[in-house]
This record gives sequence, C-alpha cells and structure tokens, in this order.
Amino acid sequence: MKALFVFATLGLLVLLAFPASAQTRFSWAEMIQDQDLGSLQEEEKEDEEELERPRRQEGWIPRVRALARVGQLDIDGDLGVNARGIVQTTTSADSLGLDDETSAQPRLDIDWDWLHFSFSGLFVEYEGTGFAETTIDFGNGNGITAGTQVESDIELDMVTGSVYVDILPSWLLDLGIGFGLGVLDVELDFRSLTGPATTVTGDDLLPFGFLSARVSKAIGRFEFTAIGSGAAAEFDDQDLSFYDVDAMATFKILRTRFLDATILGGYRWIGIDYEFSDRGGKAVADVDFEGPYVGFSLNF
Repeated sequence: MKALFVFATLGLLVLLAFPASAQTRFSWAEMIQDQDLGSLQEEEKEDEEELERPRRQEGWIPRVRALARVGQLDIDGDLGVNARGIVQTTTSADSLGLDDETSAQPRLDIDWDWLHFSFSGLFVEYEGTGFAETTIDFGNGNGITAGTQVESDIELDMVTGSVYVDILPSWLLDLGIGFGLGVLDVELDFRSLTGPATTVTGDDLLPFGFLSARVSKAIGRFEFTAIGSGAAAEFDDQDLSFYDVDAMATFKILRTRFLDATILGGYRWIGIDYEFSDRGGKAVADVDFEGPYVGFSLNF
C-alpha cells in the first residue's frame, strides 16, 4: 500500500506539470565549447557528438539521467516519545548511540526543453545502543523509563518528485524554481536491555508538498548542480517542517552519440522537525542529517 501511494503521488505530479508541447528558448550548441586537448580531428569528432545531443533536446525527445548514489549520513538532534501526548523532554541521538550510517540516495532526472523533472529517494536506517534520557512510552503500558540502557532502531524513507521551470537560462548558469510532492515514512523501535524486557514501537506515513530551487552550471566535462527544497506541512495530528540541500559535481568519463556516463560526488544537508501521534502517544523528532556521497550516472 505504501508503494502504491508513493507512485500514485508522483504520477499525479507529472500529470499536473507536464505540458502538451515545448519550444526551445535557445540553442545549447552555441554554448558548448570543447576544452579537451588533442588533435584537430579528435576535437571535430567530439564537437559533432556534442552538437548532435542538443539537436535531440531541441525537439520533443527528453534527456534522461539515472543516478546511483551511496553516502554516509550523520544524525544529530533529539527524539521524544510520551504517552500523555505532550513531549516535554527528549533524548538526544548521541545518548542513544546513533551514529552515521550508509544511505541509498537514487535519483532520476528528466530534462525536456526548459522543464526539469526530478524523482529522488532517501533510504537510511540507524541502529545504536545507549541510554534513554527520558521515559519512552506510547501509552500501551510498557514504557521504557529514563536511565534504562536501550537498543534503538530508527528507519527513515523519503521519496520526492519535483518539477522545475528555467527562469534564467544563460551562458553563466541555469536557474530554475519549482514545486514537488513527497512522502515521509518513519519507523521507531526501542528495546530495553536492562530491567523488565520492554519494546516500544511506532510508525507513521506523511505526504507533503514543498517548494524548490535549482542552479546548474556546465564547464566542459564538469557540471555543478545545487538543489534546495523546503516545506512546512500540517495534516490531522501530524506536523512536519524540513529542508534539503543537495550540492553535486559530476565529471563525464564517456561521451557517445546516445549515451554519456559520469562519475559524481556531493554533499547533502537535511533537517527534519516532525511530530506525529500513535496509539494515543506523541512522538517528536528534531534531527539533522548531513554527509558526503559518491556514485555514477548514465545519461540517455
């Protein structure tokens, strides 16, 4: 059901944003300058390949880029769970023994004339052993008291889809603004290691909308891209505010008429302030994630 809801949300975004036709505002061929060193014959061949791709982009054929990215995300912040629905004290991620973990961050970009579509995912799970600085209880009568040694498992999945419109396409840089839809899935699992054997669990699924901006610049085989997104949403007994800044650099290692391959690296900053209710209790999370990532992409 969660997967069905995610794909239905992203499908609705495409139907709302995709135009019936497109007209190129300018020719990228005039911007491309081959900076590789070599013989004149090699330069002319590369120029022909570079000119062929803009001809495809000037028509109705979109450019598709699939990115495979893996990174380390460090977690910092506070978590709290209280049965009375009012969380007055929280437990820090450090006290729970949560540290940086490997995350999967796939992304799919579609460029069609002056429109840019981006679909991305973030999947990470944190595990650690530490101490509860405050009582953890969802109201089922089996709470974990403050000071108890606890084993924690926190899983965070976020899927987003967004569309950008170029408002400043130029030789200096491309600047676009847009909006998007996303789904945040959080699962919490706390198990006491001392005293009575107690397990406290909670999960929540929250759809949200957000605004976004995109800046990109291509220099020879290099391309630099930065995307910033932010949102504040309230839905029934759920509250969410977040920001996501993704800075990435790519280097083209393979250039053909129909396929390019690049290696990439970047850094990501994510902040989430989230509250939700489960079984009469309330959970809050005010956490920040940040860390580098590497990967590769295929451009069609």
